[in-house]
Amino acid sequence: MALSMVVSAALSGVFQVLFDRVASQRVIDFFKRPDLDEPLIKELASLLLRVRDVLIDAEEQQITNMWVNKLEDATYDADDLIDEINALINKSKVPGNEVKQIPIEQINSRLENVVAGLKLLMNERYPQNLQRSLMGKPPPMLPTTSLVHESEVFGRNNDIETLKTELFTVNPPENRIAVIAITGIGGSGKTTLAQLLYNDSKVVREFDLRAWAYVSEEFDVLKTTRTIYESITLSDCNDRALNLLQNKLHQRLMGKKFLLILDNVWNEKYIDWDLLSSPLKNGVPGSRIVVTTLKEEWRRIADSKIWDLPEDNSIISALRLSYYYLPSQLKRCFSFCSMFPQGHKFDKEKLVLLWMAEGFLLQPKETMEQLGREYFCELLSRSFFQELNSNESYVMHDLVYDFAQFTCSCVEKARHWVWLAKPHEGCEDLVKLHESKSLRTILSLRQSKYSGPQSYLCKAWDEWLAFLTQLRVLSISDYAITKLPDFFGWLIQLRYLDVSRNLIMELPSSTWSLFNLQTLLLSRCICLKVSPENFLKLVNLRHLDLSGTQLKAPDFKTEVVVRGTTSPEPVVNGD
Repeated sequence: MALSMVVSAALSGVFQVLFDRVASQRVIDFFKRPDLDEPLIKELASLLLRVRDVLIDAEEQQITNMWVNKLEDATYDADDLIDEINALINKSKVPGNEVKQIPIEQINSRLENVVAGLKLLMNERYPQNLQRSLMGKPPPMLPTTSLVHESEVFGRNNDIETLKTELFTVNPPENRIAVIAITGIGGSGKTTLAQLLYNDSKVVREFDLRAWAYVSEEFDVLKTTRTIYESITLSDCNDRALNLLQNKLHQRLMGKKFLLILDNVWNEKYIDWDLLSSPLKNGVPGSRIVVTTLKEEWRRIADSKIWDLPEDNSIISALRLSYYYLPSQLKRCFSFCSMFPQGHKFDKEKLVLLWMAEGFLLQPKETMEQLGREYFCELLSRSFFQELNSNESYVMHDLVYDFAQFTCSCVEKARHWVWLAKPHEGCEDLVKLHESKSLRTILSLRQSKYSGPQSYLCKAWDEWLAFLTQLRVLSISDYAITKLPDFFGWLIQLRYLDVSRNLIMELPSSTWSLFNLQTLLLSRCICLKVSPENFLKLVNLRHLDLSGTQLKAPDFKTEVVVRGTTSPEPVVNGD
């Protein structure tokens, strides 16, 4: 079974909407109820404004580190809580479904935890790259050199031998320079280890050229390139044009096996490192780059495909530039697509419905569906998608897909999950998902009809699905399922439900309590029987697919796009 998990990117794109909802009159009125903590919800609104500024700055600088990741997680927790409160408000407005008892103690407790978590993170030390008006700029660190007094270094023999083994034995893919990251807290000896490696006799013999460059938190591509060039030539260079300087470095490295040490690296910005790497790709196989850094996140830079690409690759340069200037909402939509397997064929309309369910289509002047199509066309125009044929089917080029993978930050809690089950295997891995209670998406993607044991599916649902109360998207289509457990009453946030191409005869009664459901896909459920009146209970339903069934849609009072058995085209039903 192949599993794929991906998490949020460009979180600031949803922030204004989150703030608006927290500060909305309906939420404030909700907290005027006795025993609910109204001052605390107002404090959360104020706190979110501070968090938003930090995350916008992080996004603009393309920073992803543990501190920012934790901040993203805490923000999602706030979003989940507000979604649940809005669900309670919506449910109370449906005739016959009034909320008889508000879980006051639970709401207050969760709100306290959310506010406390955000305050704790905001009071912690900010990442060095981010600006904070309350903190002055720290004094710059003194630069380092490649010189080291080996007689004054003790107890590092094992470390240097381990590093040399990795330096000489790692086998990167063809046309790629291996990048090795030495990480650790300040004062742990990263620079000393790099100096020992740089001056090791075997290393000196192994490489045609060696260069040492102190980078620091004030990363500058021109300055760093000049330092590398001067280290190689052992002479001063006064060139101020990056193009001229990189061409000179390009010529110096041609046909040479080189070792480059980049000491004290802070910057994780993809664009900067792509630009710096251009002349470095001219070295022969066996060339190495060693980076010392405080940040574990730099390992992702080192492992990324950025170093695979030829220096004249105009495709990745154009993609990189296009992504950098995308609005944050579109960045979220693009990064979301990275959870699908490579080569996946995207259906534009279905993808728009998924974006809608995830809350990516923010503040539309038109309908959310129209806004989603505009987003998709914008991504298509920038070559993030390629059209396969005239049937609204699209793919991501392999380079685009790799780039999408890179844009996804690695936060602690996975929130989107794709299940790629093989035809005859069981679902044991699904049971493990009970530990991932923050999941918002479960998508099953099938290449052929599932023929594994039904017992595994039932066990998986019984053991974990009822606990995933934050789910927005659930797709379990084409598994020959004959009966669905009655668990939907717990999934109050569910907005997209696909149980197409199954053998179910009825939907659980809890299905009709899904007040947030926007999309219900039941196509080719040939055994299914549902009274049309039941669909009217889904007060936020916008899309209903009944194609290939004997079901009939009711006369909706609101606009619902219905795909039925009488027409191959969708019909807008309602006023």
